[in-house]
Amino acid sequence: MTRIRSAIIVALAALAPAVGANEVESACHKISGKLASVSFKECNTLQMQPSGFHSVDRFPLLIKEYPPLEARKPKGRVLMVGGTHGDELSSISVVFKWMHTLEKHHSGLFHWRINPLLNPDGALQPRHSRTNANRVDLNRNFTTPESHLGAALAYWYGKARKNKRRYPGPYPLSEPETNWLYQEISNFKPDVIIAVHAPYSLVDYDAPNRGNAPKRIGNLRKNLMGTYPGSLGNYAGIHLGIPVITLELPHAGIMPTKKQIKWLWTDLVRWLIRNV
Repeated sequence: MTRIRSAIIVALAALAPAVGANEVESACHKISGKLASVSFKECNTLQMQPSGFHSVDRFPLLIKEYPPLEARKPKGRVLMVGGTHGDELSSISVVFKWMHTLEKHHSGLFHWRINPLLNPDGALQPRHSRTNANRVDLNRNFTTPESHLGAALAYWYGKARKNKRRYPGPYPLSEPETNWLYQEISNFKPDVIIAVHAPYSLVDYDAPNRGNAPKRIGNLRKNLMGTYPGSLGNYAGIHLGIPVITLELPHAGIMPTKKQIKWLWTDLVRWLIRNV
């Protein structure tokens, strides 16, 4: 019986990578079927890994890691997230372009972990939506000490006037997507978080010291929007003290040019070199 059990364990261990690969391949078919600017090959050749977490509708939350290299100690750890809001499709595509830049030029200067699509249920449905499958705004679903007093819901009922696009959920971290990011931040312990959004055409920055805010990243200029109860900036930037750079691309459905994408990336890396 022990030998049989051991054989089963070995067989399952051998099968696990194939199951993960099939899950990623299926995810890439769905992503490329929705985003004209991301081909199946472009997605699949990145060899992203399932994080072990899934969206409400059981879509895998994928992660790509660019780890430290033997010859160099990284200056810091950087976590990047795209597609928090499912109707901001350019924020997903641009992150894919930057991952392919790292595929060619990862030098070990930083240790990267990247999730290009936090909200697949909102993005990949025929009529994409800001919210996830539970109609929750993931960028209002994070936790802080005041969240347990109902701050996000109170803000939604009051200042947000029960705007359905900004519903924070019934309680903090009620959603599997925000739970994954919460765990990722806790485990990876990033020195900086970069969140890519659209379409306000600006750079926002949440941290205890806002004096380090980038004045400009590419064609996006600094415009500090403030923090909201339940937002990633409030949770990570203010509560945890991890600087959060939010890049708001100019258009949700129109991609920046190749030149602009490169310019954004170059300026972003320059800021990281100077400030991490």
